[in-house]
Amino acid sequence: MITQTTIEFLDAVKNDEVLSLDKNNFIQKATDNFDSDKMNLLANDVGHYLLKFKEQISKEQLIAYRPDQDKNNGFQPTKITLTSTDDYYASTIKRIRILGASIKARVLLKALNAPDNLIEEKTPTKSIEEPEPLIDLSKSKCTEKIIYLKEMGVLDFLIKKEPFNKSIRKLAKALVPILGERYDTIQPILNPVISNYSSKNNPYYNSSTQKVDQIREHLVHLGVTFDNEK
Repeated sequence: MITQTTIEFLDAVKNDEVLSLDKNNFIQKATDNFDSDKMNLLANDVGHYLLKFKEQISKEQLIAYRPDQDKNNGFQPTKITLTSTDDYYASTIKRIRILGASIKARVLLKALNAPDNLIEEKTPTKSIEEPEPLIDLSKSKCTEKIIYLKEMGVLDFLIKKEPFNKSIRKLAKALVPILGERYDTIQPILNPVISNYSSKNNPYYNSSTQKVDQIREHLVHLGVTFDNEK
């Protein structure tokens, strides 16, 4: 059963009141230093919380009926719909989904014996207010998500592991729940990125190269260092 502490934390995430470092600290504490079983339980709690939130949205967006006089049929219902908060709901759901996906990603990387520095965020040397991100991550497309995984070294790490070192197709399927994208969306992008060949779907060769530079800039902004230019 989801704890009150977890509910309060997820409420803060829902309201966009939690910094990335605070999320990492909560996950670490709630799962006894990233214990795989407890991370799975926390991911399930996030899923249940998201389901409850969607149910709440459905109730708030239920069609209200107002009786209007009709000469022939008496009182007839007139539909009144709520649309002003659609953007808020969409961005809020996205934030919760990203949190759940990041926890699942930790479980996958831990199962593959990923080094700690691949799944843990660095603690800043001094406490400062986190500036606005350069990119709105809540609206990231599949291509951008794959670029992030590539630039952070996650793809290079996974492709060396069984069975992904023999099948990019299986890696694409494993990334479906993590990225929240369809397999047939991930596969055409993943193939050329990992195989490093020119393709209209490869963001490192097509018109998306500017997006690659933006993502690198964002990662540098977060404190990520690159050994050499790709």
